[in-house]
Amino acid sequence: MKKMGLLFLFIIAFAMVPQCEAAPIEIKYFYSTGCSHCKTTSNVLDQVQDHYGDLVHIDRINVNSPSNQAVWEDYSQRFTINGVPAIVINDDRKLEGDIRINYNAVVEIIDELLQGIEVRGDELYSQGMNYMGEGKFEAAIDIFNEAIEIFTASDNQVKIALCNQRIQESNDYILARTKFIEAEDYYRSLDYVSAKPLYEEIISIYNDLGNTSMASTSEIRLENCNFNISYASASSLFDSEEWADAIVKYNEAKSYTSNNETIEAINELISFCESQISAQELYDLAEAAFSAGEYVEAKQYYGSASELFSDSELIIYCNNRMDLCDSYVLAEDTYDYALSLFSEEDYEESMYIFTNAKDLYTALGEEELASQCEDYIDECQTKLDEIEQQKQQEEEEREHQRFMKMVYISVAALVIIVFFVGLILYLRRGSAATDDESEYSSEYEENERETE
Repeated sequence: MKKMGLLFLFIIAFAMVPQCEAAPIEIKYFYSTGCSHCKTTSNVLDQVQDHYGDLVHIDRINVNSPSNQAVWEDYSQRFTINGVPAIVINDDRKLEGDIRINYNAVVEIIDELLQGIEVRGDELYSQGMNYMGEGKFEAAIDIFNEAIEIFTASDNQVKIALCNQRIQESNDYILARTKFIEAEDYYRSLDYVSAKPLYEEIISIYNDLGNTSMASTSEIRLENCNFNISYASASSLFDSEEWADAIVKYNEAKSYTSNNETIEAINELISFCESQISAQELYDLAEAAFSAGEYVEAKQYYGSASELFSDSELIIYCNNRMDLCDSYVLAEDTYDYALSLFSEEDYEESMYIFTNAKDLYTALGEEELASQCEDYIDECQTKLDEIEQQKQQEEEEREHQRFMKMVYISVAALVIIVFFVGLILYLRRGSAATDDESEYSSEYEENERETE
């Protein structure tokens, strides 16, 4: 029991000096140059050294050397050594004489000591795990390194690997904690772009460590970063009126939040973006219709677009285009009405309407159409001139006819007058003759009467 107590004290003492470079097993070998038995012991110790390598350090002390007298006297008195060969292992176990110092005996003592050292290593490992649980990862690393030294002494590769794994985990925890602090600083300063990759790395570390709690905390932060980054990008696109891309980013931001009020607000922004896209589509249709001369349809599209646009300049532009469409429609209607009058040969009214159409087209800057109206005006004037000339000819003809009629009437009247004059004269002559005959008859009758 006393020896076990000493061994335990040795183990504790050994553990308290983790940085020590000495081997865990120290053998003091006392010999003399003239000792024949010492050669056998030397061979045994050589075999032990070959077997344990760096785990064992053999201090070969020649008791005949004056420089070793003090050490020899100390050990011979403390361990009651009567002669050489003799060995003292870790200042705890003594073997004396070449018979007792055999290979199996030495190995048995060394293995027993190494086994005791592993117990301490297990205690240190357990302590390191406790430190990890308390978040004291730097202290845990120090403890695990102490344990590794003990397990190295006992050549327990499994436990060495386990300690190295825990050291790596502790380093990962330290790294994750350091990055989390850095990420939180970025997060609090609203630098979400810089914080995002740190949170992603932290989540990966904690997932590898199996710490779902810390991974979940970082995931919440990452979602907030993603939301703010997406929302900021959407807002920038919104300000630059890149509506389609803004919708994509708003939907992306919406996927990173479960807050109903936030979702509703984003939906309103998305709806507004969609209205602006619709307005732009209507505007494009209006411009195409306007270019094709379909002014009635163009006006309808401009009107619908102006109701959706939020840009006051675009609204004013659409309203101006609507007025322009009205002007074109009025000009076209006036032109078409003039054509219909022209086809009905109402040249005077047609010329007046073509003049109005010409003025409208000139005001619109449509010189070609104004020129067409001018051509029709000239043609109307030509037609009117022809009609006027024809009227003059007809009037002259009618005047000639009236003249000839007057001539005919005059001649007829003259003839009639002559006829009546002649008739009158004739009648007068006849009347005179009748009077003569009447007188002759009267005289004849008187003569007859007288004759009778």
